[in-house]
Amino acid sequence: MNHLIARLKKREAHNELVEDQHKASFRPDFSKIQWLQKSILLASAIIIIAGSVYIDQVNNRNFKTHARDQADNALKIIAARLEGNILGNLQTAKAMVSAIYSNPVIDQAGFEKFAKPLFDGSAQLRNISATQNLTLQYMYPVKGNESAIGFDYHKRPDQLKDLLRSLQTQETIISGPFELIQGGQGLIARIPVTIENPTNRKAEVWGTVSAVIDLQRLYEASGLLKAGENLNIAIRKISADSSNVFFGNTNSFSKASNPVTSKIAMPSGEEWQLAAVPQDGWPALAGNASTIRLYLCLAGLIIYSMIIVISQQINRRQRNTLLLQSLFDLSPIGIALSDFNSGNFLKVNDTLLASTGYSREEFTSLNYWQLGARSQDEAEQYQLRALQKTGRYGPYERHYIRKDGSEFPVRLSGLLIKDGSGKSFVWSIIEDISAQRKTAEIMQRQQSLMRSMGAQARVGAWEYIVSADKMYWSEMTRKIFKVNDNFTPTNESIKEFYYTSDSQQRLDKAITEAREDGVPFSEEIRIRTANGRETWIHITGQAEFNQGRCVRVYGSVQDIDSRRKVRDELIVAKETAEAAVHAKSEFLAVMSHEIRTPMNGVLGMLNLLDGSPLNEDQARKVNIAKTSAQSLLSLINDILDFSKVDAGKLELENIVFNIRKLFDDIAASQALHAHEKGLELIVDQTAIKQTWVSGDPARLRQIVTNLLANAIKFTFEGNIILRAGLRAKNGQLILSCAITDTGIGIPNSDIKQLFSPFTQIDASTTRKYGGSGLGLSICKNLCELMGGNISVASTYHEGSTFTFTICLQDVNSLDHREQLVPNANHRQIFIVDQNAEFRASLSNQLQLWGAKVSAIIEPNDLFDESLITSDEKGSQSTLIILDISHQDSHNTNELCNRLRQHGYFKDAVIVLCSSNHLASNDDLNLSDVNGFFLKPLSHSDIISILNLQAQDIAARKVRESSISKPENNSYLSVENAFNKCKVLLVEDNPVNQEVGRCTLNEIGLKNDVAINGKIALEMLKAENNEQYTLILLDCQMPEMDGYQVCRSIRSGKAGEIYRNIPIIALTANAMTGDKEKCISAGMNDYLPKPFTPSDLITKLQRWLQFESKPSIAPTPSAPQKAAKDSSETEVPMWLSAKALDSAMGRPEVLKKLLQLFCQQIGDQMTALERAYTMSNIPDLTSVAHAVKGSAGQLHGMQLHRCAAKLEQAGKANDPIAIQQLYKEFKVHSENLKNCFENYLLEHGQSASNAELV
Repeated sequence: MNHLIARLKKREAHNELVEDQHKASFRPDFSKIQWLQKSILLASAIIIIAGSVYIDQVNNRNFKTHARDQADNALKIIAARLEGNILGNLQTAKAMVSAIYSNPVIDQAGFEKFAKPLFDGSAQLRNISATQNLTLQYMYPVKGNESAIGFDYHKRPDQLKDLLRSLQTQETIISGPFELIQGGQGLIARIPVTIENPTNRKAEVWGTVSAVIDLQRLYEASGLLKAGENLNIAIRKISADSSNVFFGNTNSFSKASNPVTSKIAMPSGEEWQLAAVPQDGWPALAGNASTIRLYLCLAGLIIYSMIIVISQQINRRQRNTLLLQSLFDLSPIGIALSDFNSGNFLKVNDTLLASTGYSREEFTSLNYWQLGARSQDEAEQYQLRALQKTGRYGPYERHYIRKDGSEFPVRLSGLLIKDGSGKSFVWSIIEDISAQRKTAEIMQRQQSLMRSMGAQARVGAWEYIVSADKMYWSEMTRKIFKVNDNFTPTNESIKEFYYTSDSQQRLDKAITEAREDGVPFSEEIRIRTANGRETWIHITGQAEFNQGRCVRVYGSVQDIDSRRKVRDELIVAKETAEAAVHAKSEFLAVMSHEIRTPMNGVLGMLNLLDGSPLNEDQARKVNIAKTSAQSLLSLINDILDFSKVDAGKLELENIVFNIRKLFDDIAASQALHAHEKGLELIVDQTAIKQTWVSGDPARLRQIVTNLLANAIKFTFEGNIILRAGLRAKNGQLILSCAITDTGIGIPNSDIKQLFSPFTQIDASTTRKYGGSGLGLSICKNLCELMGGNISVASTYHEGSTFTFTICLQDVNSLDHREQLVPNANHRQIFIVDQNAEFRASLSNQLQLWGAKVSAIIEPNDLFDESLITSDEKGSQSTLIILDISHQDSHNTNELCNRLRQHGYFKDAVIVLCSSNHLASNDDLNLSDVNGFFLKPLSHSDIISILNLQAQDIAARKVRESSISKPENNSYLSVENAFNKCKVLLVEDNPVNQEVGRCTLNEIGLKNDVAINGKIALEMLKAENNEQYTLILLDCQMPEMDGYQVCRSIRSGKAGEIYRNIPIIALTANAMTGDKEKCISAGMNDYLPKPFTPSDLITKLQRWLQFESKPSIAPTPSAPQKAAKDSSETEVPMWLSAKALDSAMGRPEVLKKLLQLFCQQIGDQMTALERAYTMSNIPDLTSVAHAVKGSAGQLHGMQLHRCAAKLEQAGKANDPIAIQQLYKEFKVHSENLKNCFENYLLEHGQSASNAELV
């Protein structure tokens, strides 16, 4: 099948390559045609547009010329009329000249007689007059002109000039136009009159005849005014010395108007010039421009469309030609053109050449018959006859011969064509079908394989045609159902196979959903075959839709009877394995109870023995026994933790905790073991930027403690470094921790199995170092449960680094309650330590806070002048952190004295650090020292160092040896604190009865013991003067177990007074869910076995009420902070004598009690601060109640009284009182803690009589 797919992909790739070649060869030719077509279309568009524009311009130009011609003709006609009318009026006026000539002595009457006929015609004369001796003598008409007769022209110089000129030149002079006295405008024609002197017969001047021509009538007679409706006509008179317009608008003569003009010659030799322009100006466009343009656009579009159609036709033809040529050249099938008569090949494409191996020249030299194999000539003749008869042949298959002589199969078909001359040719399609035949063979082989596989896997097929309501089964399907080949499956006939109603309903529902909703189905159903055998089949199906309608449903049927039987067997095996795992869990639970029960007795008695007076050898032996028992208990706990993880029942807590304090506490708990081996433990929390986080601190402590313990165990010299950092990611905090040691290292070959359970590097490791091999496996599982991982990098014989990450939750609301870091900006700090890792870690932290740090190896380097410049002066802010682990007391005292005498360091803060008990040496003088701290330095230690002042005095701190001094179990003997309390211990195991009774007696609690639940109920019911205040109840007992006893007490069967009595469960069960089971049964608390006296004390402090009478205290031995409330000053801070009495006069017990308080008060203050910040009144009240009890037991009276008030304020929900008492509570807690710490420092090695503080 894979070979077939490869062949198909290869053929598809070949076809794509051929297609790409076709496109590549076709694209250049066709692009040329497209370019030519675009060029023709562009040129045609340009020509059509240019022609249209030219025609439009010619039309406009002709129109403009025609308009000017019309205006010019009209103007010339007007000029001719005007000139004719003027001359006509002159001729009329000259008639009077003739009259005067014939009658020189004419009078007014005679003048009127001759003038009157002149006004009867078409002349435009307004009046006519005769002037003699420059005085107007005669006038016609006289009416209206009376004032003119006798007028002396000397009074009118403007007219006198033309009058004299006419007389002098004896020529007619036309003057004007003038504004006539009678109104209007007129022209005055002055015609000289000469007569013959009768005496000498010579001509002499008589005078002049003046004719006034009315211009308005002249204009009307000449058609000038009528023409002015269409033309703007202007007339100006041109003389030798002037040119002025007397008719029309002056603009008509401007060049911008481009007027047509005409001239009139006056008899006096002057000229009148007429100019005319159309009223609306010369037309920019022809009147028919829009029509012409429309016609031009239509004609252009028609012509351009025709050009486009013709171009497309040409392009289509060219494209078809190219396509045909490309199809011929690039076709994946061979094509050849041959002469029908001769069989010679005329044209052949590259595909056929590639198939045959010939070149084009070689192939065209062959004929049709030379390519075919001779064995098939008979078939060839048959196809030839078909070609002659029908004009086509094929398709048929035969073999061709390649150039190398090999044969290959081809499929032939052809078509007979004729050219214009009638000559016959044959187009032949010759397809190489070698690949198809191979593919067919492969498909046939694959189908055979599929049939074989179907038979082996017993998988058949089925199909249901919806429209025809017919069902079809494959051969294998028939075999599965054991039917013969004649069986016709139908919807009704197949129901007999699905004999159960469930099978039938499931199959019907699946097919219905497939047909209606297109949901594929897969069902396993049980059938009964045709021969009656019951078997399991796996039937699948899906529907096929066409236009939203289901047309068919098809699928497969597989015989899964054997597989179903195997699966059923696996299910049975799985259930058996789960039962085994459950049995293992039950076994572990039982064994846990059975082992932890005697362990409780062992550890309990050892704790009691440890609290009794022992000499040094006895104390050492007891301590070894107790350490061994605790190691055994640790091993049991590891096994139980692994069992929980393996069963997936380990549950994680999610509580808010102080991560910096957690690391500090872990380091402090491991420091002693490290320092006893000469190792230095370094804690680097520089990368932790916040204090409060949320997660499971107990499991985190377990991981870090395990890794640190391993590092200490396998390291003999050097350092153990714990580095921790927090970073935010996706709304969570990622804690990264790395524990680096300089121990024996791990071979690379053993790293892979390191985190496997019950695995150590080799058997000698277990014998030499001990351990179960579960620690790292548990760490790995815990990291993964907390969303992280763990890894290791190691170099054999050089050391290892274990790195792990876990996910924590951010708690921003509590960040502002973190311990404030003092201002260390630019503060000069000297770190003197031979350990480079310690110097680097502490330097990084201080530099992060802005300090100026100088890290020095040797103490004498402090006095190097290169570090202390002359212009610097020491101050109280200068800080020296000096490690004295490798110095004796004498050298340390001498060094501190030198520093105080040095001018730069005399006022500096000096802090000593040590990882051993050097501080307990009496030879060590701390008077010159401001502080002393044990390594590793915690985060709070660093802040305390920065808070130190030059006037502070160091106190000694001692870390007791785990061998020389017993472990601080802190079990208590405080009989006075619980003098009004009585406890009922319900326990069936005699050893545990004795342990519990002795422990309670040591504490000072009255107690009774009941050996089972029934007796316990009877003792509660019995009348007794002293009522029980608390019950310690074992969970697993004969007769009646602790759960039943608790339910009976809560239901009132032990009496109403005990219905709400505090009940603490004692159980050796440590599996997941045991605590929840106890609480759900009605118990108040849970204490797993084995437990230490301090564990029991913690529970009792929480649930027991007590009273303590205060007494007056003498003056304190050391100065302490006092509370601000004046009422509190009357109450002593601590009644040490009473506290010693409560410890039965045993100072070692009192010291353990004080140590326990100092350990617990920090956590309690953190819880109180968190409750106060979050306004959680119930938690605040609970913490106040617990502190009230512990402070009362130790007779810390001020804190006891303040805690009681705070508890009452919490119960009363009084926010004002809570706010005030909360501040006082913090002060009293700090004072009492400092008081206890000073007491422990002063009485570190011996027990002396306590004094009241």
